[in-house]
Amino acid sequence: MAQPRPDKHTQSPIFRLDQPELLDLHAMEAASAPNQRGAWRYLATLFEDAQKRHCQQLSIEPDANLWRVRYRTGGDYDEHVVEDASNLIWATTALQVKLWGEHYHKQSQRNARFTLIFGEMNTAITVNAIHTVNGDFLEFDFDPILPMPPLLDELGFQANQLKALRARLRHNTGMVLITSSETHQLDDTLLAINQELVSPSRKLLSVNKRHRYSLPRTTQIDLQHIDQAEQGKTWNTALDTSHDILLIGGNVPEDCHERIANASDQGVMTIQALQVGKDADQIQILNAGIMRRSPLHRTVDTIVNHYPVRTNCPHCVERCVLNEYEQHWLEHLRTPVTENVVSWLTDGNTEQFMRSVGCDRCADSAYGPPMSVFEVIERNEQNHLFPSSDRVNTNSTGFTALQRQLMVKAKKGKISLDEVIRVLNG
Repeated sequence: MAQPRPDKHTQSPIFRLDQPELLDLHAMEAASAPNQRGAWRYLATLFEDAQKRHCQQLSIEPDANLWRVRYRTGGDYDEHVVEDASNLIWATTALQVKLWGEHYHKQSQRNARFTLIFGEMNTAITVNAIHTVNGDFLEFDFDPILPMPPLLDELGFQANQLKALRARLRHNTGMVLITSSETHQLDDTLLAINQELVSPSRKLLSVNKRHRYSLPRTTQIDLQHIDQAEQGKTWNTALDTSHDILLIGGNVPEDCHERIANASDQGVMTIQALQVGKDADQIQILNAGIMRRSPLHRTVDTIVNHYPVRTNCPHCVERCVLNEYEQHWLEHLRTPVTENVVSWLTDGNTEQFMRSVGCDRCADSAYGPPMSVFEVIERNEQNHLFPSSDRVNTNSTGFTALQRQLMVKAKKGKISLDEVIRVLNG
């Protein structure tokens, strides 16, 4: 267990709350019967490939005549079809027997947490298994076990975004909505804001499915072990407590919307982290809710959108020649307003961008560690609506803030132009 660090305002420690039991796949292989060792070896290879690909999620999905292994990195999937699934079936069966016993198949839904060691990094893995008509569907979520949660300055915000966000956090009313497709990035952002808000003069209440870290001056309520039927009562009891900052991980029961909205109008600032499929869709939903005067929607005055971005693998990156679609996409930017985009390209549309080709270090995925890009969007004070994502903070180059961040990273070779297009197209 990592040593806790003192909080800057008090001597209360910050420390990791959970350290799931270690699962040593190589020891399992050595201890198993000879005819089962291949299954454990195959499973270890799957997880090692996921680690090389910097995965946030790995899923094993049975179909009628084949199995699919899908690696999720930076918000997108890379799918591999396994036609001869004998090793995969053996591997998933051996793991489930280990986690839930020989009669695991009698449980329709199963979940567990364990730790794997990749090099010098311990990673907590949450596995959810569901029985389907074609076999067992398994989904693994990866959570690197770090001794301390990240601070706001460490997440990837630009300097002007940090300034705007910190100014917003000094207010004592309203609601800030954090969105992302990645649950761990959502949680990291909420943790960083939680640390930013810790103060002797504030009372913080955090309601989440599961808290990964203990933070000072924060009352933390876990919902994961509370029966669904009892969670509404837990919410109402929590909202009865005295607090001036409310941090929420996930959705809020509908019968609590009005209470939270009223509190946000009267001196309680609310921060909600919400997983979404597409950030632009969330803005449309918010604007529609504001028009209908929905309690929580009308309370939100700031949105922080997080975008997971896949970087080029630094070990196999090389200059690339853009394909026809990428060239057409760049040409589309060359409007009279954005004509100075040409100055970004030293040789027309070619030999300016980089792309990785895949190597053993990245398991042929061509991706390095994912990075984070953010938008901070404030509600328009005149019409009380949020501007659409493609019109936020357009600057003198003609680029939106998001476009410019991505294009700068592409010009430096950190990401491919194809990745820029993927993120912007949602």
